[in-house]
Amino acid sequence: MPGRHMEAKHSHDADEIPEEPGVINTLDAESIDDDAEEIDDDETPLHINDSTDDYDVHPEVLRAVLRLQSQFRMRLAQHRVVDVVKEKFELVHDPATNHYFYYNRKSGESQWTKPKLLRSSEMYANDDAAVSAAKKIQAGMRRKLARKEVLRRVKSGYQKEYDPETGDI
Repeated sequence: MPGRHMEAKHSHDADEIPEEPGVINTLDAESIDDDAEEIDDDETPLHINDSTDDYDVHPEVLRAVLRLQSQFRMRLAQHRVVDVVKEKFELVHDPATNHYFYYNRKSGESQWTKPKLLRSSEMYANDDAAVSAAKKIQAGMRRKLARKEVLRRVKSGYQKEYDPETGDI
């Protein structure tokens, strides 16, 4: 609903909701917690005030929205950090040990252990043998799917019939 702004019902006048739709970023958790304790169970969590076209937001709903926004922003920040680390490091195969190590492109150092900031994110080496094997697997799968499609089209174009004179199908 463009043009509308959200207004929180609480006693702190200094904490305001911006007039930009869908953006909530100036409330602190303490003021929301204080107001949540004063709320009756009979209050409607969210309703539209028809006379002013403003939203009256229940503090518990507002707290949930703030928590979701915070979690989403945290996840985005974690992905950005992982992307920066992936740009800095390269996964390299060591033929002597047949293991992979992490090479820091900026410092020129290498290490056997995964950088801590990568967490559970995987990096893949520019391994020509692995790329070649993947291409062969993909080509085999494409062949299988193409053969299946041709057989489906052949079956749909022909119909088996019984010839009573010869007994053939």
